[in-house]
Amino acid sequence: MYFSVYMNSKTLSTHLLLQIILSLMLSATAFAQADSAPLPTDSSQVDVRTAPPETLEAITSDPVFDYQEIPQNPESLWDRIVLWLIQAIGYLFEQPWANTLIRIIFFIIFGLMIIGLINQIMGGNIRSAFSGNKAGEKVMPGFTQSNPQKTNYDQLLEQAIADNNYHDAVRLLYLKALQQLSSKSIITWKSDKTNRDYLQEIDTHPSKSPFRDLTLYYEYVEYGDFEIDQLEFKKVQTIYRKFKNTLG
Repeated sequence: MYFSVYMNSKTLSTHLLLQIILSLMLSATAFAQADSAPLPTDSSQVDVRTAPPETLEAITSDPVFDYQEIPQNPESLWDRIVLWLIQAIGYLFEQPWANTLIRIIFFIIFGLMIIGLINQIMGGNIRSAFSGNKAGEKVMPGFTQSNPQKTNYDQLLEQAIADNNYHDAVRLLYLKALQQLSSKSIITWKSDKTNRDYLQEIDTHPSKSPFRDLTLYYEYVEYGDFEIDQLEFKKVQTIYRKFKNTLG
């Protein structure tokens, strides 16, 4: 008896659950159909209104409503030049040989940087490496006697000036300055010393500044193969006189 009542209750619950699920499904279907139903056609009469011609004319002629701006050319001459350069460069890079050209330019720049670095290491005397002189060791030509103090540079200098040989005149004037520094015991002459060695040896003596200028002219003429005329030589003579005055 108890089992029969239990089964009837269970069956009733199952039927009730099925009815609820079925009702929900039917409600969802009806809602979907109602949602997808076409809207009714609007059959109301449209009232079209037009503005009077006078109003339209007044609006179109009013500058307040003129929103069209006349475009101005913002490009200056410089802007056109820059634009042309950019276009030209762009055209060059589009060419098939552009990669080769870029590589060549890169290697040239890289080579110049290497040469500049070597020149810096050599103290600005890279030319001396090709002329046979050791870099940084500018030994004085003609100043290799065992006793250079006895050399008469005044006589040699006068002869060079008389012959308009200002290249040798600069060289002799510089050697004369070295001779005077040695005689004053400011430097100690040695055949293997360089220009830089002598400048360091002078240290804080007042003659260092004009002697440095003399050294610069000497290196330009002797190692840089620069031509010098009478006007430039007079400048060298002026520097030498300043140098001589510092010796007392």
